[in-house]
Amino acid sequence: MISADTYNRILVGLTSPAAATEVANQLNNLTETTTDALTALAGGAKAGATPLPSLINRVVTVATAADSCLLPSAVPGLNLTVINANVTNAIAVYGAGTDIINALATTVAFPVAATQVAYFACAVAGKWNVTQVYNLTETVTDAIAALAGGTKAGATPLPSTLNRVVTVATAADSCLLPPAVAGTDLTVINSNVSNAVAVFAQGTTDVINALSAATAFSIAATKSCRFMCVVAGKWNTQLGA
Repeated sequence: MISADTYNRILVGLTSPAAATEVANQLNNLTETTTDALTALAGGAKAGATPLPSLINRVVTVATAADSCLLPSAVPGLNLTVINANVTNAIAVYGAGTDIINALATTVAFPVAATQVAYFACAVAGKWNVTQVYNLTETVTDAIAALAGGTKAGATPLPSTLNRVVTVATAADSCLLPPAVAGTDLTVINSNVSNAVAVFAQGTTDVINALSAATAFSIAATKSCRFMCVVAGKWNTQLGA
Protein backbone atom coordinates (compact mmCIF):
# COMPACT_ATOMS: atom_id res chain seq x y z
CA MET A 1 0.00 0.00 0.00
CA ILE A 2 1.41 3.42 -0.97
CA SER A 3 1.68 5.86 1.93
CA ALA A 4 0.09 9.29 1.79
CA ASP A 5 3.57 10.83 1.91
CA THR A 6 4.83 8.84 -1.08
CA TYR A 7 1.57 9.51 -2.94
CA ASN A 8 1.89 13.26 -2.42
CA ARG A 9 5.58 13.37 -3.37
CA ILE A 10 4.85 11.63 -6.66
CA LEU A 11 2.17 14.18 -7.50
CA VAL A 12 4.27 17.22 -6.57
CA GLY A 13 5.85 18.83 -9.62
CA LEU A 14 3.27 17.62 -12.14
CA THR A 15 2.28 20.82 -13.88
CA SER A 16 -0.50 19.27 -15.96
CA PRO A 17 -3.76 18.66 -14.05
CA ALA A 18 -4.55 15.82 -16.46
CA ALA A 19 -1.19 14.17 -15.76
CA ALA A 20 -1.69 14.51 -12.02
CA THR A 21 -5.16 13.00 -12.32
CA GLU A 22 -3.85 10.10 -14.37
CA VAL A 23 -1.10 9.29 -11.87
CA ALA A 24 -3.58 9.59 -9.00
CA ASN A 25 -5.94 7.17 -10.71
CA GLN A 26 -3.16 4.67 -11.37
CA LEU A 27 -2.06 4.81 -7.75
CA ASN A 28 -5.63 4.44 -6.54
CA ASN A 29 -5.95 1.26 -8.58
CA LEU A 30 -3.36 -0.37 -6.33
CA THR A 31 -5.80 -0.24 -3.42
CA GLU A 32 -9.49 -0.64 -4.20
CA THR A 33 -11.70 2.16 -2.94
CA THR A 34 -15.33 1.18 -2.35
CA THR A 35 -18.67 2.91 -1.96
CA ASP A 36 -21.75 0.95 -0.89
CA ALA A 37 -25.49 1.63 -0.79
CA LEU A 38 -25.59 4.20 -3.59
CA THR A 39 -28.96 5.52 -4.76
CA ALA A 40 -29.40 6.16 -8.48
CA LEU A 41 -31.01 9.46 -9.49
CA ALA A 42 -34.77 9.11 -9.87
CA GLY A 43 -35.90 10.00 -13.36
CA GLY A 44 -32.73 8.91 -15.10
CA ALA A 45 -31.37 12.25 -16.34
CA LYS A 46 -27.67 12.82 -16.99
CA ALA A 47 -27.82 16.18 -15.21
CA GLY A 48 -27.65 15.47 -11.49
CA ALA A 49 -26.99 11.75 -11.93
CA THR A 50 -25.51 10.12 -8.83
CA PRO A 51 -21.67 10.17 -9.02
CA LEU A 52 -19.78 6.88 -8.93
CA PRO A 53 -16.93 7.95 -6.65
CA SER A 54 -14.93 4.78 -6.10
CA LEU A 55 -13.22 1.95 -7.96
CA ILE A 56 -15.93 -0.42 -6.72
CA ASN A 57 -19.42 1.10 -6.60
CA ARG A 58 -22.45 -0.82 -5.33
CA VAL A 59 -25.82 0.70 -6.28
CA VAL A 60 -28.65 -0.52 -4.08
CA THR A 61 -31.58 1.83 -4.65
CA VAL A 62 -32.94 1.98 -8.22
CA ALA A 63 -36.54 3.00 -7.68
CA THR A 64 -37.53 2.85 -11.35
CA ALA A 65 -35.90 1.41 -14.46
CA ALA A 66 -33.09 3.61 -15.87
CA ASP A 67 -32.52 5.75 -12.80
CA SER A 68 -29.06 7.19 -13.37
CA CYS A 69 -25.46 7.31 -12.19
CA LEU A 70 -22.44 9.22 -13.53
CA LEU A 71 -18.92 7.96 -14.19
CA PRO A 72 -15.87 10.06 -13.29
CA SER A 73 -13.87 11.65 -16.11
CA ALA A 74 -12.46 9.08 -18.54
CA VAL A 75 -8.71 9.27 -17.82
CA PRO A 76 -6.39 6.63 -19.33
CA GLY A 77 -5.53 3.92 -16.86
CA LEU A 78 -8.69 4.21 -14.81
CA ASN A 79 -10.72 1.05 -14.20
CA LEU A 80 -13.85 0.85 -12.09
CA THR A 81 -16.66 -1.54 -11.30
CA VAL A 82 -20.40 -0.86 -11.01
CA ILE A 83 -22.50 -3.42 -9.14
CA ASN A 84 -26.25 -3.15 -9.57
CA ALA A 85 -27.56 -4.81 -6.42
CA ASN A 86 -31.16 -3.97 -7.24
CA VAL A 87 -33.16 -7.07 -8.13
CA THR A 88 -35.67 -5.35 -10.42
CA ASN A 89 -34.40 -2.31 -12.29
CA ALA A 90 -31.49 -1.51 -14.60
CA ILE A 91 -29.26 1.51 -13.95
CA ALA A 92 -28.48 4.08 -16.65
CA VAL A 93 -24.76 4.91 -16.43
CA TYR A 94 -23.56 8.09 -18.18
CA GLY A 95 -20.11 9.32 -19.08
CA ALA A 96 -19.06 12.69 -17.64
CA GLY A 97 -19.24 15.74 -19.89
CA THR A 98 -18.37 14.76 -23.46
CA ASP A 99 -17.00 11.32 -22.51
CA ILE A 100 -18.50 8.36 -24.37
CA ILE A 101 -19.13 4.72 -23.44
CA ASN A 102 -18.29 2.22 -26.19
CA ALA A 103 -19.82 3.70 -29.37
CA LEU A 104 -22.72 5.47 -27.64
CA ALA A 105 -23.31 9.19 -27.98
CA THR A 106 -22.30 11.44 -25.09
CA THR A 107 -25.96 11.86 -24.17
CA VAL A 108 -26.72 8.12 -24.16
CA ALA A 109 -26.36 5.97 -21.04
CA PHE A 110 -25.10 2.42 -20.78
CA PRO A 111 -27.62 0.15 -18.98
CA VAL A 112 -26.34 -2.07 -16.17
CA ALA A 113 -28.99 -4.75 -15.75
CA ALA A 114 -30.51 -5.68 -12.39
CA THR A 115 -28.27 -7.93 -10.25
CA GLN A 116 -25.39 -7.58 -12.72
CA VAL A 117 -21.83 -6.23 -12.65
CA ALA A 118 -20.21 -3.94 -15.24
CA TYR A 119 -16.49 -3.21 -15.64
CA PHE A 120 -15.54 0.19 -17.13
CA ALA A 121 -12.01 0.69 -18.46
CA CYS A 122 -10.40 3.77 -20.02
CA ALA A 123 -7.43 3.33 -22.38
CA VAL A 124 -8.01 6.50 -24.42
CA ALA A 125 -8.91 9.83 -22.84
CA GLY A 126 -12.61 10.57 -23.13
CA LYS A 127 -13.71 7.03 -23.87
CA TRP A 128 -14.89 4.17 -21.69
CA ASN A 129 -15.04 0.57 -22.78
CA VAL A 130 -17.34 -1.63 -20.80
CA THR A 131 -18.05 -5.29 -20.37
CA GLN A 132 -20.95 -6.66 -18.35
CA VAL A 133 -20.79 -9.93 -16.44
CA TYR A 134 -23.98 -11.95 -16.35
CA ASN A 135 -25.20 -14.86 -14.30
CA LEU A 136 -22.11 -15.42 -12.17
CA THR A 137 -24.60 -17.01 -9.77
CA GLU A 138 -28.22 -17.79 -10.49
CA THR A 139 -30.58 -15.39 -8.76
CA VAL A 140 -33.99 -16.86 -7.99
CA THR A 141 -37.46 -15.41 -7.43
CA ASP A 142 -40.26 -17.79 -6.49
CA ALA A 143 -44.04 -17.46 -6.12
CA ILE A 144 -44.44 -14.61 -8.61
CA ALA A 145 -48.02 -13.47 -9.26
CA ALA A 146 -48.74 -12.32 -12.83
CA LEU A 147 -50.71 -9.10 -13.27
CA ALA A 148 -54.45 -9.75 -13.45
CA GLY A 149 -55.88 -8.46 -16.71
CA GLY A 150 -52.77 -9.11 -18.78
CA THR A 151 -51.75 -5.58 -19.77
CA LYS A 152 -48.18 -4.50 -20.44
CA ALA A 153 -48.55 -1.44 -18.21
CA GLY A 154 -48.05 -2.63 -14.66
CA ALA A 155 -47.06 -6.17 -15.66
CA THR A 156 -45.22 -8.02 -12.88
CA PRO A 157 -41.42 -7.64 -13.27
CA LEU A 158 -39.27 -10.74 -13.77
CA PRO A 159 -36.30 -9.76 -11.59
CA SER A 160 -34.05 -12.82 -11.53
CA THR A 161 -32.21 -15.27 -13.74
CA LEU A 162 -34.68 -17.94 -12.61
CA ASN A 163 -38.30 -16.76 -12.24
CA ARG A 164 -41.12 -19.06 -11.11
CA VAL A 165 -44.63 -17.75 -11.77
CA VAL A 166 -47.20 -19.41 -9.53
CA THR A 167 -50.31 -17.23 -9.60
CA VAL A 168 -51.96 -16.79 -13.01
CA ALA A 169 -55.57 -16.17 -12.05
CA THR A 170 -56.85 -15.92 -15.62
CA ALA A 171 -55.37 -16.82 -18.99
CA ALA A 172 -52.78 -14.27 -20.26
CA ASP A 173 -52.16 -12.49 -16.97
CA SER A 174 -48.86 -10.69 -17.54
CA CYS A 175 -45.21 -10.39 -16.56
CA LEU A 176 -42.44 -8.06 -17.80
CA LEU A 177 -38.88 -8.88 -18.86
CA PRO A 178 -35.92 -6.68 -17.84
CA PRO A 179 -34.31 -4.47 -20.52
CA ALA A 180 -32.93 -6.51 -23.43
CA VAL A 181 -29.20 -6.00 -22.84
CA ALA A 182 -26.88 -8.18 -24.92
CA GLY A 183 -25.68 -11.12 -22.84
CA THR A 184 -28.73 -11.38 -20.59
CA ASP A 185 -30.06 -14.91 -20.18
CA LEU A 186 -33.04 -15.75 -17.97
CA THR A 187 -35.68 -18.43 -17.51
CA VAL A 188 -39.38 -18.09 -16.76
CA ILE A 189 -41.24 -21.08 -15.30
CA ASN A 190 -45.03 -21.05 -15.44
CA SER A 191 -45.97 -23.47 -12.67
CA ASN A 192 -49.68 -22.68 -12.91
CA VAL A 193 -51.57 -25.79 -13.98
CA SER A 194 -54.38 -24.03 -15.83
CA ASN A 195 -53.45 -20.70 -17.42
CA ALA A 196 -50.81 -19.39 -19.80
CA VAL A 197 -48.78 -16.36 -18.75
CA ALA A 198 -48.19 -13.42 -21.14
CA VAL A 199 -44.60 -12.14 -21.09
CA PHE A 200 -43.89 -8.64 -22.43
CA ALA A 201 -40.61 -7.00 -23.36
CA GLN A 202 -39.65 -3.64 -21.84
CA GLY A 203 -40.48 -0.25 -23.28
CA THR A 204 -41.49 0.62 -26.82
CA THR A 205 -38.52 -0.85 -28.70
CA ASP A 206 -37.58 -4.19 -27.07
CA VAL A 207 -39.12 -7.17 -28.89
CA ILE A 208 -39.43 -10.93 -28.43
CA ASN A 209 -38.61 -13.00 -31.54
CA ALA A 210 -40.52 -11.41 -34.44
CA LEU A 211 -43.34 -10.01 -32.30
CA SER A 212 -44.07 -6.30 -32.05
CA ALA A 213 -43.03 -4.38 -28.94
CA ALA A 214 -46.66 -4.31 -27.83
CA THR A 215 -47.22 -8.07 -28.21
CA ALA A 216 -46.61 -10.60 -25.44
CA PHE A 217 -45.03 -14.02 -25.73
CA SER A 218 -47.21 -16.76 -24.25
CA ILE A 219 -45.87 -19.48 -21.95
CA ALA A 220 -48.39 -22.28 -21.56
CA ALA A 221 -49.39 -23.70 -18.18
CA THR A 222 -46.74 -25.97 -16.62
CA LYS A 223 -44.15 -24.93 -19.23
CA SER A 224 -40.90 -23.00 -19.02
CA CYS A 225 -39.12 -20.67 -21.42
CA ARG A 226 -35.56 -19.40 -21.69
CA PHE A 227 -35.15 -15.79 -22.89
CA MET A 228 -31.78 -14.89 -24.44
CA CYS A 229 -30.53 -11.52 -25.66
CA VAL A 230 -27.67 -11.54 -28.19
CA VAL A 231 -28.51 -8.24 -29.88
CA ALA A 232 -29.55 -5.28 -27.72
CA GLY A 233 -33.31 -4.76 -27.85
CA LYS A 234 -34.23 -8.27 -28.96
CA TRP A 235 -35.08 -11.43 -27.06
CA ASN A 236 -34.95 -14.92 -28.54
CA THR A 237 -36.80 -17.75 -26.83
CA GLN A 238 -36.30 -21.45 -26.21
CA LEU A 239 -39.40 -23.24 -24.95
CA GLY A 240 -39.04 -26.13 -22.54
CA ALA A 241 -40.90 -29.40 -22.90
